[in-house]
Amino acid sequence: MKKLLSILCAVGLAAVLLACGSVAELDFTVLDDVMITVLGPDEFLLDIEAHALFDGGFPMTELETVTVNSLGQERHVHARGVLLEDILQANGLTQHDFTAVTATGADGYFIAIPADILRTRDVLLAYYFNGEIIDPRVVIPDERLMFWVKYLRELELVPHGEAMEVTREYAFAELLAQLDEHTETFWHEGAETQALPIAAMLAHLDDPRSDFVIITADDGLVKNERFSTFSQQLIVFDGTELAPLFIGPNLPVGMRVHGMSSVQIGEVMVVF
Repeated sequence: MKKLLSILCAVGLAAVLLACGSVAELDFTVLDDVMITVLGPDEFLLDIEAHALFDGGFPMTELETVTVNSLGQERHVHARGVLLEDILQANGLTQHDFTAVTATGADGYFIAIPADILRTRDVLLAYYFNGEIIDPRVVIPDERLMFWVKYLRELELVPHGEAMEVTREYAFAELLAQLDEHTETFWHEGAETQALPIAAMLAHLDDPRSDFVIITADDGLVKNERFSTFSQQLIVFDGTELAPLFIGPNLPVGMRVHGMSSVQIGEVMVVF
């Protein structure tokens, strides 16, 4: 049964804003048209106006942390917002009960926050970031910047399910030898590289299917990617030290994965 909960704006910002100055110093109108949708089990649907993050009665959480991007660059962060766990508990749920929470931004950026993070980390939906009021953003202390989704528009709760057992395993080098006619040139950062369309690889593997594809990298990264997104991209296999590189002409930079070691699509595993 679908449950729809709309949380409307309220008055009384002063109590929340004591630590950051007067109302006149902060312009919350930038949040007026932003809505976050949380999709959950049994067609549970929760729509949250961005204003509800600071005036909807949820506890306010403030934190200081340091984030590190893919280049190893550190940035000090001061963020304020509402914990995802507080929102879920107000509706009889907890993030600990899900295998993943997918987050999608207004720019199309998507990532799945896996169960190990949900069990051990706070997931903050921030509306205040380093002195500025912002469209809601995911902030997860001590985790990679790739999980910090900007311009947040949708969260989806992925229920626990049984992990699929790998029944077929392929070496990517052997697949390339059989798919040579499908390879193409791809320009990456001004350099000519060689790439294999993932759609061609999937067709050769008899079109394995799965809601999510698990991409593992040499640096220990494990990333869940939507099958619909994964299937439209490329694997760059030559011409850059980042190869094998998961990339695509329209794939946001933060969704790329370099130095891949394996990809699991349902019961099929491709090893690089």
